[in-house]
Amino acid sequence: MGGSSTSKILVMKTEDSCEATVRLVCLFRKLAKNGKEREYKLLSNGGKVQTNNWRIMRRLFGETRVCVGKRTRPLRKCKKILEQEGWVRIRDVKEASPMALELKRKLVQMFKFKKKKEKLRKLLISDLIRYYGAAKIFSTKRSRSRAKKIVTDVVREKFGMQISRRVVTKVRYDEWIKKGEVARLVKRKIGGLPRDNVVKEMVKQRTRVVWIRGPNVGEIIHNHRRYAASGVARCCCIDSFLPKEKGHVHFRLGTWEGCPEIAKNTKNVPKDWVDECGKRVGEEIMSSIHGIDWLNVDASFVKVTEIELSRCVDKSGSTEEGNMEQVINLKKKLDGFVCTPLDRNPGESLVMCAERYAAGMRSTLIANEGYERRKEEEKEILERMGKEYRKRKFGEYGVWKKGGRLGHAYALPKHKDTTKSRPICPTFSEPGNGLCKKVSQGLNGLLFNLPESRHFNLKSVHLMTDKLQRMNKKLERGCANVGVIAASYDIKDMFSRLPHETILKAVDWCIWWFETRGFQGIFVKVRGKGAKLSKGTKIDGYKFLSFTFVREYVEFDLGNCFTVASGIILRQTVGIPMGKSSSPPLTCLMCAKSERDFLLTLGSQKKLVAGIRFVDDASVFVAFNRRSEESRRRPEETVQAYEACYDANLTLKRTDAGEREWDFLGCRLKVGDEFPFLGCYQVMKNEKDLIGGGDLTFQTFQDFGSWTGKKAKVAAITSCLHRIRQNSTSTPGMIGTVILLRMELRRRSYPDGLFRQAIRIFAKDKERVWKMIAELLCPRDV
Repeated sequence: MGGSSTSKILVMKTEDSCEATVRLVCLFRKLAKNGKEREYKLLSNGGKVQTNNWRIMRRLFGETRVCVGKRTRPLRKCKKILEQEGWVRIRDVKEASPMALELKRKLVQMFKFKKKKEKLRKLLISDLIRYYGAAKIFSTKRSRSRAKKIVTDVVREKFGMQISRRVVTKVRYDEWIKKGEVARLVKRKIGGLPRDNVVKEMVKQRTRVVWIRGPNVGEIIHNHRRYAASGVARCCCIDSFLPKEKGHVHFRLGTWEGCPEIAKNTKNVPKDWVDECGKRVGEEIMSSIHGIDWLNVDASFVKVTEIELSRCVDKSGSTEEGNMEQVINLKKKLDGFVCTPLDRNPGESLVMCAERYAAGMRSTLIANEGYERRKEEEKEILERMGKEYRKRKFGEYGVWKKGGRLGHAYALPKHKDTTKSRPICPTFSEPGNGLCKKVSQGLNGLLFNLPESRHFNLKSVHLMTDKLQRMNKKLERGCANVGVIAASYDIKDMFSRLPHETILKAVDWCIWWFETRGFQGIFVKVRGKGAKLSKGTKIDGYKFLSFTFVREYVEFDLGNCFTVASGIILRQTVGIPMGKSSSPPLTCLMCAKSERDFLLTLGSQKKLVAGIRFVDDASVFVAFNRRSEESRRRPEETVQAYEACYDANLTLKRTDAGEREWDFLGCRLKVGDEFPFLGCYQVMKNEKDLIGGGDLTFQTFQDFGSWTGKKAKVAAITSCLHRIRQNSTSTPGMIGTVILLRMELRRRSYPDGLFRQAIRIFAKDKERVWKMIAELLCPRDV
């Protein structure tokens, strides 16, 4: 090709060309003249410097599609892909027209001079749609969104249409249904609407047909919420043939011989062959067509004929019998008993006597000393909360929704000991839940902006490998002849026993820390998640929450922790509800403050201490000089001091058993004697069962017989491979986990071809070790 991998100038050529060029604009312009819907292979020499400015390439050919795996991305997001040595596949090469560039220039002027927006009101709908299409040329998402909003606001005010929306037809998965024919039928019906052709063409281009799954086994047979809400408990165990424990029905559904194979994993979707699936598809198509009132057109006259529907259904495929009736019959057999998922193992179900479940609700919630019974009616409580909400002027930040109600609590039996339960208190139905979510985003923003050196909090599990690398460097700098003592803990009763005063003190400390650095509040996204700290007065797309408001809302929130359990209204006086969006950041803030106080007490010795904590799972590491006897004694004292650093109401349970290797956050964390001292790799939950040959305890995947598309199953495998890669620093451990993944898929009847397809696609653009793993497990000649 004439250039080496170290060449500074980016040189590319097409597959059928002998000459390479540095003029990428000319190359892409030549390809664009061949028309759309064509695919090309370009060979890059891996150069980093372009003779044509990247901004020009991005402006002219930004909407050209670059193939990445099985999907495509716009060229404007693929600069690094073009700069990688090797072949690049592109398709639909198109150059922005001079008209589009001129419209973009006018939109930029509208950003600067608001009065120029008035010119849009005089234009026709066809011209406005051209402006909307030109907004895609902008390189940043912020500019694209701003330009589209300018145009959509004018279209909505002048024509009563919302052109930013799209038609999405949701079709329940069925092997008999032809998805492509459904998409073509929907587009034909849109073409028959009484609207301008340019509008209809745009809507047809943006039309999507997506699969939705049917109800899974858990959604069909689980009834624990109904029993938890009613409080009715009647023992039906005397004449029952079901397995019993101490005279009452109590067994795991997967271990019962009478359970159908499909129902042993509640994530499975049972097959439901319905001869009238064509009629169901017709209803789903009509629902999507009749829902386009945002086009300001009456679509009620649109009908779908049986002949059109017959083209969408092909019954010549699979003739395998369905198993939905088996699940329905199982539900009838379990009538009168509580069927509930297990905590920390939701794919498994526990069947138990309703009386024993009610007893668990009483001990966990009603008789718990952290809750007090209330005699008021739910309506009275909500009215009082609403008055206080308006009095504190919270309505300026979020609406108090009419028709809201208190959440209904329930209990989930624990996986390790099914006689114990964990209380879950959902709050999504509360009138002020929207504002609670925004304040939670703000609290998370404050927590994540605290200096990492002052606490052990981990933002997300996928960031653990990066944090371990930084901890390794810190421990190495701590002293000479480094050795590491480690301890792992599970912080018990974190949500249920924390005093409200302790939580408020942690919030006050966090606010004080940021106020001393000149901040007055935090900005949270109006739409979506995210928060920013800024000393400015305004950020587009963000809402400002002052620290005074955040403090007042947390106090209001803690004072109004109400829930309904078995028909009884309870108020939580100690701890915070497990199920509220504000609970995780508040508990983590409390722990962060305790860890900061602990590190301050160490003085200069804190440079020898590193830690990592994700909510209630924590590990602490202390460096020492292996050649100094005095230095060997200090780490044990430091670990003992750490055990006492949290609130006195919390209990720390040691989980590492004195070993140098333990399970932590779904990974296996290892402590070594040489640098790097700390490492980890992802583990499979069913590792012991896979190696020992026993039944699978955890239902982490659907079985292959589950009635979902192969693409969804491949996506689940790929997701697991991504998790293994991002959570592993040890190559041998990573390889062993991939082998265990393949073993589990075989146990779940997945064909080897599906795994080979997933790992080959996954390893294509990954490190060399992944290409070796793919070649080892999936040789080309197989």
